[in-house]
Amino acid sequence: MPSMLAMWIASPNGFGGSAAQDRARLSVYASLRLHAEGDVALSAFEDAVDWPRTLWGDDRDHVRWLVTTADGATHEATVVSSPPEGNLWRRLLPSETAVRSHDGEDLTGHPVNTYRAGSVLGEVRSVHQRLSMHSPVAAPGPAALLASFGALQGAFGAPPAGAAVPRDVTDIESDATLTAAERLSLLRTRHQYLADNYFRPLPGTTAVEARVERLAIAGTLARADLSTPAVVVPASERASPMAALEAFHHSAEADPDLPPAGSSEPVVLREFHEILASLGQHPVLLRRLGLVVDLELPIDALPESRIGEEPGWLQVRPMFAHETRFASHSPRTAYTLERPQVFAAAAQDRTAPDVVGGLLNVALPDAFALIQVDLDSLGLKTLNAAASRAAATITPSGDTSAVDGVDPSIGISGVAVIRDRNAEAVAARLLRARSQNTRLLESPEDSSTMYADDILRGWRFDVFEVPDGPFDLFEDPRWRSLHERIGRYEIDGHADVVDDEGFSQPTITQSTRGTAEERDQQYIHESLIRWQGWSLAAARPGQALTTTGPGRVANNDGGLGLAVNFKAKPGSLPRLRFGRRYRIRARAVDLTGNSLTLAEASTMMKVLRDRGIPVPILDTCEGDDFVFRRFEPVRGPALVFREKP
Repeated sequence: MPSMLAMWIASPNGFGGSAAQDRARLSVYASLRLHAEGDVALSAFEDAVDWPRTLWGDDRDHVRWLVTTADGATHEATVVSSPPEGNLWRRLLPSETAVRSHDGEDLTGHPVNTYRAGSVLGEVRSVHQRLSMHSPVAAPGPAALLASFGALQGAFGAPPAGAAVPRDVTDIESDATLTAAERLSLLRTRHQYLADNYFRPLPGTTAVEARVERLAIAGTLARADLSTPAVVVPASERASPMAALEAFHHSAEADPDLPPAGSSEPVVLREFHEILASLGQHPVLLRRLGLVVDLELPIDALPESRIGEEPGWLQVRPMFAHETRFASHSPRTAYTLERPQVFAAAAQDRTAPDVVGGLLNVALPDAFALIQVDLDSLGLKTLNAAASRAAATITPSGDTSAVDGVDPSIGISGVAVIRDRNAEAVAARLLRARSQNTRLLESPEDSSTMYADDILRGWRFDVFEVPDGPFDLFEDPRWRSLHERIGRYEIDGHADVVDDEGFSQPTITQSTRGTAEERDQQYIHESLIRWQGWSLAAARPGQALTTTGPGRVANNDGGLGLAVNFKAKPGSLPRLRFGRRYRIRARAVDLTGNSLTLAEASTMMKVLRDRGIPVPILDTCEGDDFVFRRFEPVRGPALVFREKP
């Protein structure tokens, strides 16, 4: 029998109302989960086939929105969003839309492929520092190159003499005397040994066999212990961080059963839950479809809870005027409220929160950093240069002809925000989401609590270009968003133009190439964004090179009859210039697409400063003021004809 569950997830959204800011704002995200035996059509679910009418009825009195707080009080909220559009719902989700039971996608239990960006940057910096010492003026010669790569070249040498070789996987798995804990311990030892000797020839094992074994062990460890991500190349004091970089960029052999890369047809979304997930990229559409409802209630209805203290919680429940045929679940949302400036979701970890007052906490010690070199390219070039010189030696006569090549050049690729151990942070969120989903399926009436980390969809990054004269970082209006855009939404020939803000999201990718083990691993980069002087939410001006020649490409969302195009909002972007100083912050975006505005973010920074809480701004690079610098040589100008020959 088809059934439907609606989860009503509340998200605090600051204050509104009169000039006194006397109204607390809430947005409610409706997560619809449909269940049936086998594949059925949307028409089998009477309440979902025309969701806007189910939610709204003939008027807004069709449903009352009740907000319950930790003190046991219940208050009725006022709807301030516009009525949802039934015609839009039926165009995007017609009654014949396929439905498969939704049990929540489990992304845990996969080996994680990542690398420590800070460690790789440190290794690359050391090589260039030694190059500068050995050859400060002239181009480095063979002897200088050999001396500069000495430490990294050690990763390619023979294994340390007398080093014990751990038992291989076959021996471990065939030993029936081992307990499960002992077997996992031996596998971890073998896994670390393969990582420590990533570039070295191992006795009786080829490089390909070592790679396959390392990945297989990582998969076993990932499935055995979900609390800690199993990294494909784990770090240790002996392992070079460049090993993880090489593994991250290793290209597997193409699977003959899959189409060649770049030749596949665009993904067409035909299943109900896939379509809703895709529409989550467009908060404007979520409101028009009735998947997000905006509410207000008197500020005095909510007990106060200061930043860093025990959070309050609220729970939103819709009360329909008529009986519905679906089940409802309303988890609690933890919040922080300090009148009249702070009303936001609270972080679960109060000692080292990821989100503080609606801002990504980039002030966490040793967690976030700014880099401006193209680290992937530079790291691989440095690694290749070290590998080519690993076997080179200088003869007693001083002949260095065996050492060839040049030093790896530094490339600039904008400004990147990196997070140390980002893979662990993402894995922790996935594990918590899995736990919450399991608890919901087993105990639908259980009132679980959602925190800022649970309702986070992404971030909006802002840039402040430091002026030459005096300035006040907390009052200056020159903070610029990298996500402001103008969107054109075209559905069945009808177009709407909307000003809004996009956002950046944490990403997890998987390969479509190689063996099943290679396709199973997840790739998680430590770079959150890379700003190259343009918008992070809109393409650069100009045409794209398509299969039929130059043209403009529309973002057609999965064959839904929806075409979306974005352009950067004129005058919204900051400039990226050599020699200028910059500050960067990030505003958290929740499931409903809400975040602090630019002005609210500056106000929040003042609140944190006045409370003695570190203000979450990135303004340094390795301990120095962040200045965007040029490391590349200035190229010669392109020569063109002034007259036709």
